[in-house]
This record gives sequence, C-alpha cells and structure tokens, in this order.
Amino acid sequence: MAGPAHVHMVVSGTMAGGEVFAFGFDTAGAAGNQATLDDAVASTAAVLTTSGASQTTFKGLLTGPNSYTAVTGYSYSAGSSSASLVSKTAISVAGAATVANPYQVCVVASLITAVPSRRTRGRMYLPGQGITVSPTSGFFSGPTPQAIATAVGELITAQGVDISPVVISTVGDLATPVVSVRVDNKADTQRRRANKLLPTVFGTQLL
Repeated sequence: MAGPAHVHMVVSGTMAGGEVFAFGFDTAGAAGNQATLDDAVASTAAVLTTSGASQTTFKGLLTGPNSYTAVTGYSYSAGSSSASLVSKTAISVAGAATVANPYQVCVVASLITAVPSRRTRGRMYLPGQGITVSPTSGFFSGPTPQAIATAVGELITAQGVDISPVVISTVGDLATPVVSVRVDNKADTQRRRANKLLPTVFGTQLL
C-alpha cells in the first residue's frame, strides 16, 4: 500500500459458520511510535465497546450470534507498502438485531471529500446482515441511514480533532481529507474474501 504516510484502521468480526467480515478507513500521517498507534486503536475501539448511540447502531447491523472482534491499526510511512507499526485490540461486541439477512448483504458508507474525483472518494462496506429491509420497497429502514452515517462519522474521527480521516490514492499519491459520510437506504452486497460458510443441504432433480 505505497502512497502518502497514513494509518489504515480495520474493524473485523465473525459470523456463525466461520464467516468473517472487515471494513476500514485511513487517517493522515504515520503514527510515529507504537504508543501513539496503540492510543489510536484504543480510541477507535471505544466507539464500538462504549454504550451509546453509535454502539447501538453498529450492533443493529448484526444479529446476536455475530460480533465485532478486533480493531487493528497499520501505520505506513510515505512510499512504503509495508506497515512499520501494527497494533491490535481484541473486542467482543455482539450484534443485537433480530432480522437475519444473508451474510453477503452490506451497507455502503461513502466517504466524501471536497475534491470531485474517482481517486478522492472512499467507501466502507459495513455488514448489513441485521438491517431491516422492506419486503415491498426493497429499501432498509433500520438502523436508519442517518444513524449509520453518524456512527461511522464518530468512528473515523474518534482519534481526535488533530487526526484527519482521509481517502488514500496510491496511484495519485494523495491523502484527501474526508468532509462528510453519506449512507443511503439501498442495501448492497459484498462477496466475502473468506467465505467459510459451506452448504449442508442440497436439492437435485433428475431430468
């Protein structure tokens, strides 16, 4: 991941059957030292582990058996494709939704910058396994798009006002500050990189 100096923060979790998920974002500048990166990871993790509106929203994206399990930070120096520092905090935050969608359902949070370009737009693919989707309209209503946008905004700014969330372009060698988070009410899908959920029942009809 060569490009400007930055920290890549990843929230990961597990689902029943061995399925996994992850989503992340970037902040401007390398961490500088291990203690600074540890603090950044701890601040990000606190949004998920501390009772409040944002935690409630994130828990509403998953059903009970599934959970957020870790926050990991990777610090990159300018021009480097290898992380110079890594910090990981284990967490255990179970979902609270009662709706169970397929694991591939997700919610897209778009990271908007002040520069209109494909290189300066970011996306976070949040799990949508627990969202409430209308059977008549196809749109989801819970958690609300505004609640999700607010929670994501808190997550990516949790490190403090001096640490700016950015969209990284390795091709353009750019780190463009994020000015807003946008979430709409259309559910999306994401193909998992590590799809460990295997079928247990088959149906076959001979012709």
